Amino acid sequence: MDEKDTEYRRREEPSPLLPEAEFHPPGQAEEFSPPNPAREFSPPGSTAGDSAAPGDRKRRWRRALYAAAAVMLGFTLLTAKPAVSAPVTIATPTPTPEASSSPSPVPTPEPTPAPTPEPTPEPTPEPTPEPGELECHLCFFNFSAVHNGFVKLINQEHVVSAVAEIREIHLHSTEWSAEIPGDEIAVGYYRVPAFDDSDTYFKHLDYYEENNGMPELELCVTLTMDTGGQLTYTEKASAEQGWGVSYWPFDYEPLWDGQEYYPGCFAVMSYESLEAPPDIRAGSSGLAWEENAICVEATVGGVPVDPASCRVVTREEPIMTFEDGELSETGQSYYYTTLVIPRPEDAPEHGAAKITVYQRLRCLDTVWAENREIEY
Repeated sequence: MDEKDTEYRRREEPSPLLPEAEFHPPGQAEEFSPPNPAREFSPPGSTAGDSAAPGDRKRRWRRALYAAAAVMLGFTLLTAKPAVSAPVTIATPTPTPEASSSPSPVPTPEPTPAPTPEPTPEPTPEPTPEPGELECHLCFFNFSAVHNGFVKLINQEHVVSAVAEIREIHLHSTEWSAEIPGDEIAVGYYRVPAFDDSDTYFKHLDYYEENNGMPELELCVTLTMDTGGQLTYTEKASAEQGWGVSYWPFDYEPLWDGQEYYPGCFAVMSYESLEAPPDIRAGSSGLAWEENAICVEATVGGVPVDPASCRVVTREEPIMTFEDGELSETGQSYYYTTLVIPRPEDAPEHGAAKITVYQRLRCLDTVWAENREIEY
C-alpha cells in the first residue's frame, strides 16, 4: 500500500490568540440578534463582578438605548428583504471546505457514434482447375546390349490401364511386355526392368547374320482411357555411354596379357567410345548435370570414399579388322576411361561396397542414377 493511502488529514490547530477560533457561520437568528451585554468583553483591568462607577452607569444607559435601537432595527430588517451581510472577519485559519455530498451534475458528453464496420467481403472461391491434357513421356536407352527406361505420366486421372512392351523394330516382334500396376499409374512413374538384347539376337540369329545387323528395339506403351479409347506412344532406344563396375582382390592374377586391373581396389570402367575417352569422375548428381559427366559416389564397408583419393585412368586401343585371314588396323581407335576407387584405410577388410553412378542422358535430358553393390 502506498504511503499516501495511509496518510491521515492533519488536524487543524486552533489559533493561539482565540481558544475556540474555528469559524461557524452564524444562523439567521443569531446574525440579527441584539447584542447581549452579558456576552460583552470587559475592558482591560475590570472583572464582571466589580461595582459600576458613575461613568459606567451612563455608558450602560447608552448601551441600553443602543440595544433598544438595535432591536427596532432588527425588527425592521426582519420585515424587509434580508440582505446578506459579510461575517465578522476573525483572524483564524479558514478550514478547507468539505466536498459536497451531492456534487453538481457534470454534463454528460454526447456519445460519439462508433464507425459502421465495413462488411467483410466473402472470399471468392477459386475455380476448380479443369483437368490438364494427358502427357506420356518415354525414356528408353541402352548401354551396349542392356536396355533401360521409364514411363512418366502427367494428368493421368482418366487412364484406367496401361501396357508396356519392348519391340524389335525390323522384325515387328514383341520381345517383352508387362502391365503397368495401377498404383504406379496413379503415381505417374513406371521403371522398365533392365532388358538384355542378347536374347533377341540369338533368338533371331539367322536374320541378323543374313542382314549383318544387330537388334534395334523400341519401347511401346498403350494407355486405355475411362472412355474406352486407347492411346499408343513409342520411343526408340538411344545409345548412351556404357560402363561396368569391378573389384580386384590383393591376390588377383590377370586372365590375359595386357588386362587392366587394380589389386585391392574398386573401379567404374567405361565401355568403348569412338570419339574420346568418356568423362568419368568422382562427384554428385548435380555435377553430372552441370558438367555432363558420369559421376560416382561410393562407400566401402559403410565408410564414405574421399573423392580426392580416386584417380582417373584413360587408354586407347586401335580398332582391328580381320580380312583374308589376316588381322589389320583400321586407323580408328577405341577409347576407355576407368575411375579407380581405393578401399579406405579405416574400412573393414570384408564387407560390401555400394557404388552409385549418375549419368546425364540424351533421352529426355535427365540424370539417371543406378546403384551397384559388390561384396569384397
